Amino acid sequence: MQGSLPPLHFRPILKEKPWGGRNMAHYLGKALPGVDRFGESWEIAHCGADSSVVSGGSLDGTTLPELLRQHRDEIFGDHDPGGDEFPLLVKYLDANQWLSVQVHPDDAHSPTGVGKTEAWVVLRAAPESTILAGLKRGVGRKELEAAIASGNVLDCLNSVPVSAGDCISIPAGTIHAIGPGVVIAEIQQQSDCTYRFSDWGRGRELHIEQALDCMDFERGPVFPVHPLFKTTGEGVQEQLVSNEYFRLDRTTHASSFQLEESAAFSILMVVHGRGRMFQSDGIRELRVGSTVLVPAHVEPALCVPEKELTTLLIRPPVGALRSNFPQRRLSRPQVAAFSRGE
Repeated sequence: MQGSLPPLHFRPILKEKPWGGRNMAHYLGKALPGVDRFGESWEIAHCGADSSVVSGGSLDGTTLPELLRQHRDEIFGDHDPGGDEFPLLVKYLDANQWLSVQVHPDDAHSPTGVGKTEAWVVLRAAPESTILAGLKRGVGRKELEAAIASGNVLDCLNSVPVSAGDCISIPAGTIHAIGPGVVIAEIQQQSDCTYRFSDWGRGRELHIEQALDCMDFERGPVFPVHPLFKTTGEGVQEQLVSNEYFRLDRTTHASSFQLEESAAFSILMVVHGRGRMFQSDGIRELRVGSTVLVPAHVEPALCVPEKELTTLLIRPPVGALRSNFPQRRLSRPQVAAFSRGE
């Protein structure tokens, strides 16, 4: 008989970055040590030497690799991606300075065989915040190489103003950079391979030839996606990104919702509001910056918004699988009964 697991919460893996700051403490509730600049919080990761560790509950202290070895079927269900690593990496970023002008390889050009297609959801943006995404129309390899040689690479790049709520899809091979004043949630393949064109004079290594070789010169400029909206009994859903590696939706929950078994895992990231999750091994707070791995074979759990709760839902690209978040409203007596364990 197939077992089941509770929703899984992890300790964040905090990354110091020269372009980072302290906003993840202010806006995302992350406990940042010291006074250093932190640019990234890896929420669910199984990348190189970095592996997430379960925080709290019956599996407290278990690493993500250990979970995959001991509970692979429960986590992946009918959608086992194969391999030894979890297929996705989700994180938050705090950009207080420009990130490097960079590109990520696709699977064919990556030294590990795993590329880095990603998507960003902007949580906060200072006035006049911008990103660079893709090449301007008419710019090819010849024009970009000439601009690099003359020190004018920025003249070739598409500049996009951004504001909170924007979602930008960055397929592997797309040149890009995140500007200052932006806090984002990032969903990506489980890879940390980056080739830099420019690092704004910070002195880190550049990788011009590798970056040029893995560029997709056919893509052109990239702009924020236009969500597809759907209104349900529990709130408003937005379909943001669907590619060969993941699907990304955003839902504003107006009422309680229950997590149930599905054919595949899901990842839930809270990007607005507060609430509580009632699960078999305790009650967990849900607030901006919370991230939860929902196994395919999950023990039933109830999420109760305080007022309104906006979440990102990340799932594998497996067609029309039933979501872990059924579109039904629970009555107040049902909510009370569930929270009492009835």
